[in-house]
Order: sequence, then C-alpha cells, then structure tokens
Amino acid sequence: MSHHRQKIVGVGLKMYFSAAQTIGWAHTAKSEIASINSIENKTVEFFVLPSTPMISQTISIFASSKVGVGSQNNAATQLGPFTGETSAEMLSEIGCEFAEIGHAERRRDFNETDELIAKKVLQALTFRLIPIICVGEIRQTNPESAAEVCIAQIKTALSLSATHLSQRVIIAYEPVWAIGVTAPADPAYINVVCEKIKEAATNLGARNLQIIYGGSADRGLFRKIAQNVDGLFLGRSAHDVRNLKKIIEEVENVSLEQAK
Repeated sequence: MSHHRQKIVGVGLKMYFSAAQTIGWAHTAKSEIASINSIENKTVEFFVLPSTPMISQTISIFASSKVGVGSQNNAATQLGPFTGETSAEMLSEIGCEFAEIGHAERRRDFNETDELIAKKVLQALTFRLIPIICVGEIRQTNPESAAEVCIAQIKTALSLSATHLSQRVIIAYEPVWAIGVTAPADPAYINVVCEKIKEAATNLGARNLQIIYGGSADRGLFRKIAQNVDGLFLGRSAHDVRNLKKIIEEVENVSLEQAK
C-alpha cells in the first residue's frame, strides 16, 4: 500500500449539533473548506457524517463540491419491518457515500456485537457504500496487544463480505481510552498499531483498505503518524471550522512532502 495515495480527513458530528447548527456548520465548511485546492483536486478527501435526519440537507449543501457525505450508522438488514432503522440501500439511494459502522459508543451503549457489525458491513458494501469500520482496544495496553485486538475486530467485521473485498474499506483506528479526552494516543503507539493492521490487511483479503486515526485527533498529530495512517477522523476538534481548516492544510502539506 503506497504512502502517497490520497489522504483523508473525515468528521463525525455524532449528536452534538441541532438541525440549525448542522446547517450552519455545513454552510461555513462549504465556504471555508470545499474550495481548498487539495480538496478540489482530491489530493485530500474530505467527508462529513451528520446526524441521520440531516443527511439529505447536508448532501444538498455540498452538492456542487467534492465533499463527501455519509451516515453514522446503517441497518444490519435490508428493507423490511425494522422500526427506527435506516437501510444501507436507502442511504445509498439518497446520495450517501460512506457509512460509519461499529463506533465504540454504539458497541458500548447499544450493545453492538462483532457479529452485528459484520452484517452492517455486508449491507454497506452490498449497496456500494464505503464502510468506515471503527476498531480499537478498550484499555491502554502495549501496541502489539492493541493491534491484535484491532485485527481480530477487522477480521470479524469482514467475515461475511468475502465477495466484496476488492471494494474500498476504511478502518478508523480509535483506541477507546483516547476518545473524548484531552490528548490522542501517543504517536509512537499509533504508528505501531496501524503498521501491524496494514500488514495484516493483506492476509485478510482486503485489497483496498485505508486506515484513519480517530480519538481526540487535532492539529499537530498527522505529521507524526503519516507514515502509517492515511488520514484523520475528527470529532470535536472539527466543530470550529477554522481549526478544521488548519488540520486539513496540515494534512495537505504532509501529503505534498511525502510525494516529493
């Protein structure tokens, strides 16, 4: 896997914003970020995952740009009697490109199992969504043990999707202990874990797999981990669009340096 392929910056808005705040944020991001050269020419891929009711409006706001929009979840089943669920088929139909699957909060608060996540990944891939599969160890350990946990999670997540493994898959490495805290995991720790995940990806049959790091990611981090990750998955550090713009510019600069 080349280090010089397109870099990624993704934003998961979780349930922090109201409808009005989501629209305001999206319009600001459209004016401040969508016109950045690296996003216009796709050197840096930028996507946002709003709350489900705001997906269509967010797609409309970014319609004339290169910004991608996705969902924070998708159902584990196809269309049917599943009250409150949103199918991958419908998400794809309305213009979603991505689907986040298996975030630590959903594993913890909604009892999502590895087996359920595997069904969701299959649905996403079946309907040509790019799954963003969240993996990570619950407690801080050594990076080798953390990588083993993540590789096992990825293996299970892809276990039902053998016929789809030529499709693009994004792994979001988010050590659970580093989510929502003041600082991300140590760069040296991230580097070892992600290097081992990439080494294992080939054995798992995933031929088009990229890794992004999430978990209190902010400015100054990407340069320290860029040899082993393809981008960043941002949370609260992206709420201020000015800060988000600086992070994207940092990713762009590192990408240009690596390409030399």
